[in-house]
Amino acid sequence: MHTLSLILLAVVALSGASIVIYTLGNGISPSPTTGKVKRRLLKSIADLPCSGHIYELGSGWGTLVIPIAKQFGECHVHGYENSIVPYTVSRVRRLLGPPNLNLHWRNFMKSGLGTADVVVCYQSPGNMSRL
Repeated sequence: MHTLSLILLAVVALSGASIVIYTLGNGISPSPTTGKVKRRLLKSIADLPCSGHIYELGSGWGTLVIPIAKQFGECHVHGYENSIVPYTVSRVRRLLGPPNLNLHWRNFMKSGLGTADVVVCYQSPGNMSRL
């Protein structure tokens, strides 16, 4: 095998292991929001007043937080994700995204949410009860 192939294999293996480890720790896997769910959610929050901050807790791959930031261009939108692989993917996607979007690599359970006007989250039942 070529060196580049070995490096690529190692990156893929480590990424997969990382996702499994964070899934076990978080109690939920980082799953992209489906188009149907995304459309329903964006419609349900469309008329909410926002003068400051929207937080998406567990923003994963960015499939929901980026459209939220586009829809609410006047608000500061914050996505929280503690699994490194989806966070990294969302950071790359953010390069083409709206300027009002901030992504944070941290556990939202340990973050202050006091400045939020709107909080969006789709979590496991255990995480929802702890919120």
